[in-house]
Amino acid sequence: MFHGLMVVAAAALLCSCASSYALWQAGGGPGPVEGNQAPQAALSITPSDGPAPLTVQHDATASTDPDGTIERYDWDLDGDGTYETADAGGRPPAYVYDTVGVYNAGVRVTDDDGATSTATIEVVATGGDPPVDAPALSVEKWQGGSTAALSLTFDDGTPEHWSRGLPMWQDYGFRVTLGIIAQTFETTPARLPDLQQAFNAGHELANHSSTHPDFTTLTPEQRRQEVLNCQQLLLDNVVGLNHVDTMIYPYEQFDETVMTEVGLLGYICARSGSQGITDYAEINDAWNPPLLHLYSWANLNTLDMWMWDSVVDGVIADGGWQVEQCHGIGAIGETGVGWSPRPEAEFRAHYNHIASYGDALWVAPMGEVARYVLQRNLADFLVLDYTDTRFEFIVTDTLNNEIYDVPLTVSMEVPVGMMNITVRQGLTPLTVSEGEDMNILFDVTPGNGTVVVEYGM
Repeated sequence: MFHGLMVVAAAALLCSCASSYALWQAGGGPGPVEGNQAPQAALSITPSDGPAPLTVQHDATASTDPDGTIERYDWDLDGDGTYETADAGGRPPAYVYDTVGVYNAGVRVTDDDGATSTATIEVVATGGDPPVDAPALSVEKWQGGSTAALSLTFDDGTPEHWSRGLPMWQDYGFRVTLGIIAQTFETTPARLPDLQQAFNAGHELANHSSTHPDFTTLTPEQRRQEVLNCQQLLLDNVVGLNHVDTMIYPYEQFDETVMTEVGLLGYICARSGSQGITDYAEINDAWNPPLLHLYSWANLNTLDMWMWDSVVDGVIADGGWQVEQCHGIGAIGETGVGWSPRPEAEFRAHYNHIASYGDALWVAPMGEVARYVLQRNLADFLVLDYTDTRFEFIVTDTLNNEIYDVPLTVSMEVPVGMMNITVRQGLTPLTVSEGEDMNILFDVTPGNGTVVVEYGM
């Protein structure tokens, strides 16, 4: 019987494109001063794990406020949910974790207008020797053990995305990414409730700028305002939306400066892509995707259906991540629908082709797939206990659990004789399915409690 903690690396590398911004966390929501932008809390620790007693240095000095300054840092160093260390600065004195366990340390930053943002991170104090016979654990490349990932994106927020798109996506069980232009809704305020409706249906609201300019032609301050104005429109009008960190570049135009600025504003991923009929539908790599300029391919109405469907066939063959860039849903020349429209019947025919791949294709919003990639690439397993009837572990990473909360699909080796298996995380039962090579699969949310596997031998 083993007691204690063991660290097992599940994935060694964070993709290089994310390394400069993975710790930037937008949070908090609108501040108490009208028009104020909420600060962005960022938290890092050194080290993140080690044997107890573990001395850890917490650092939130990378936190920023887009329209002011950070005035206060309050800390929950022991991870009990209470900010007991008040106004201790961005780098408080080192804290010692004396007891073996997992601690969800946190910081709350307050800006000069009183708005706040929080970030949390796991600290793991280990102990004991690892059991040599514990079942092997790994994280599947894609959620559910799928072969490939697909994100459906729709630009500009045109009305037919609601009248035709929402019912259609519900029919297929798809959740999409909607690129919102702030000006569209500011000039037609009667449409603002549409944003809440889409969010409530599970769709992602992405920042497609304030007025849809070519970002490469703007000054840094103009780009900043284009991003922040749209971001604030969404935060102000959607209850439950606490962060906006997916960007769709207007006209698909970007450069290195644009990517850097968008990343520093807290954006996790951004979509670029082509709109040419002869352009190759480049597939984003599963392990190292270019998160701040994700490749996409437009479903132009000049494309034959077989070409549109072939994009799905290609990503299944590759095993990577494809992003579809779509606009109008309707007839060519129909008043009021988006650019380069295709009839709803063609969308449904294409979606039937997607659905024909079943569980082999994970269809999810762009930001959700990006979070999965970052969480998966940083995931560690920490074994707490292993006996003849019980296996306990947690999945941890170095990301803010308040932002990075996408369930990871864990594959667990089933030792010979292990029967009647049940799995739960905390008090929540988890659905178990069969994987390859006599493994079982189940979804675990990092930082959401201990996973307990119980069985008979």
